[in-house]
Amino acid sequence: MPLRHNAARNLAMKAAMAALLCGAVSMPAPLAAQAQEKPLKKKAKNVIIFIGDGMGISTITAARIYDGQSKGMSGAENQLSFEKFPNVALVKTYNTNQQIPDSAGTASAFSTGVKTRAGMMGVGPATHLGDCAEGLANPVPNILEVAKARGKKVGVVSTARITHATPGSVYAHTPHRDWENDGAIPEAERGKGCVDIARQLTNSNFDLAMGGGRDHFFGKDKAKGGKRLSPDASLPADWAARTGGSYVTSKAEMDAAKGSK
Repeated sequence: MPLRHNAARNLAMKAAMAALLCGAVSMPAPLAAQAQEKPLKKKAKNVIIFIGDGMGISTITAARIYDGQSKGMSGAENQLSFEKFPNVALVKTYNTNQQIPDSAGTASAFSTGVKTRAGMMGVGPATHLGDCAEGLANPVPNILEVAKARGKKVGVVSTARITHATPGSVYAHTPHRDWENDGAIPEAERGKGCVDIARQLTNSNFDLAMGGGRDHFFGKDKAKGGKRLSPDASLPADWAARTGGSYVTSKAEMDAAKGSK
């Protein structure tokens, strides 16, 4: 009489457990080697956090298979570069108010250690989306502030706008991810003390920032497409005057910038 699926599975599990207890099944060599490893006492000199925005398990699986097949393999046996690291782990995060998360609330969790609502950065979940007063009342320290307080240098680099949700979470506190420039803050919320994301970046104590989104840092008279309320606004110039730093838009300018050598 054939066993039903559940009965067969339970029997297999019991047999495997019995074999393991009897010593018939040994721990795989890689796992056995890892079990003997001693914790490292050295501290990391630098920490780099790479975030593939929206890159979950299914995306990684698809990339692994595609990359493998492009190399003539079946795909599943392939390994992506970061899957070959000595230590690999999974991290789960989510928004506090909706099932499908957005990159503002989730990136904020990475940068602050506090889960929050979708669409917000650097403010706790007691804040409601777009409420300036609540955002000001519920700030949470971000990774830039914590690191700088400990004398570390901090940089943020993005292939998207530097004021976008994921890179913005490193330095900004805002109840709305779309408040990338002062003109994007609704009139009803202006004057309550909230600062737009672009100005928060130039007001912060970062050491390096690279990315797109220059329109959010200029007025229309200073740059084509400038979106700031003041036509002659130039946040990079204000930042450079305050810090002595360099604002560059090309490789040549970067090579010539102070401290680039």
